Amino acid sequence: MYSVRGVLSVRGVLNESFPRRRESSRGSQTRDSRLRRRGNELRGHVPYFLKRVLTLSLLTATLALGWAQAEGVAITVYKDPDCGCCTLWERHLEANGFRVDSRETRAMGLVKAQVGLPRDMASCHTAIVDGVIVEGHVPAEVVHRFLAERPAGAVGIAAPGMPLGSPGMEMPDGRTQPYDVMAFDASGRSWVYSSHNDDQ
Repeated sequence: MYSVRGVLSVRGVLNESFPRRRESSRGSQTRDSRLRRRGNELRGHVPYFLKRVLTLSLLTATLALGWAQAEGVAITVYKDPDCGCCTLWERHLEANGFRVDSRETRAMGLVKAQVGLPRDMASCHTAIVDGVIVEGHVPAEVVHRFLAERPAGAVGIAAPGMPLGSPGMEMPDGRTQPYDVMAFDASGRSWVYSSHNDDQ
């Protein structure tokens, strides 16, 4: 018969020669960590790896939004180099989601003729955005709406003249005047697209 002491000594030798595999040696720890994780989930705790995934997803979405805002809607503005109100209108556009490509020229009459602007629609600056003509101090929100709606037959919109209180034509004393933004087609026919400052 084997003595208890002999069995223990044999076990000791076996343990030294063939140590337990790591999986089994960590079995209790794995079980404990699973129980702990389940308890954390029940308490609403977010696991570390999930926090990393959520953080990276949020960062990606934020960067994408930032890039989209930085990209903006491309618009090319033709203006006289000395036109201060034209520059103010460009700033208004940039503050409202447009990316402005500013072109200075002394030949604004030629620009208007080349794009086919009706004479009675003329203002100080002429812009092109996504194939649409935008003439004068048209509010940025109206440009956005026109691009979204694309009225049948219309090739552009204009705020004829230089109406007081329109974007870029703000007066220090706050004076404004009613004005219409006109839509027009390739034949020169025009109609009221939106009205502004009617309450003044």
